[in-house]
Amino acid sequence: MELEKLSHVMEFYVRHSILKETERKGWIKWNVTGRRESIADHISSAQALAWALYSEFDLNVNIEHVISLLSLHEEGETLIGDITPYEGITPEEKLEKEREAIVSIYKDLKQGKYLISLFDEFEARKTTEAQFAYLCDKLDCDLQAMFYSDEERCTIANATYEMVSNKQVQQIIQKGAKTVWEVFYEADKHIYEGTFLEEFFHELMNS
Repeated sequence: MELEKLSHVMEFYVRHSILKETERKGWIKWNVTGRRESIADHISSAQALAWALYSEFDLNVNIEHVISLLSLHEEGETLIGDITPYEGITPEEKLEKEREAIVSIYKDLKQGKYLISLFDEFEARKTTEAQFAYLCDKLDCDLQAMFYSDEERCTIANATYEMVSNKQVQQIIQKGAKTVWEVFYEADKHIYEGTFLEEFFHELMNS
């Protein structure tokens, strides 16, 4: 019995380790030079961002629960890979694929139902903790885009055809975006509207 439990632990751990080596697909499509962020890097950074924001803004959230949500929200990518918003897959289709993967990963674990519920909570974004976790997830990605642009490690001119030919990206570029960071800013600024991060996000553009 104990060996069976350890087998489940090792199966999960080995699969999760895939995220350490898997580069975020968006950075590949933007043709970021040098070492690119892995999915595991993103998870760690989003959690760190959550702790820092919680500390400085006195937020009324259960921060430990937020960290739990962020720790598991990308786990499905160990089976289906990193699906970006620019691949012609609808949000509904992406969620369906991710949830099927999550269920497959957790169904044999003793706490499987609870772990699946954390994924569902994150995606539903109905609780205060899930809403905050989602903001941290998006802000980490946007900040990374800003860093890569500032370091001149990615440019619109050097991006893959698949990325710059995307309809949404083309529309943003046609409106005047000159850098990859500006593309991310225009695509995501609506996410922060009405939140405590709205002013901060807008000021990033002028920093």
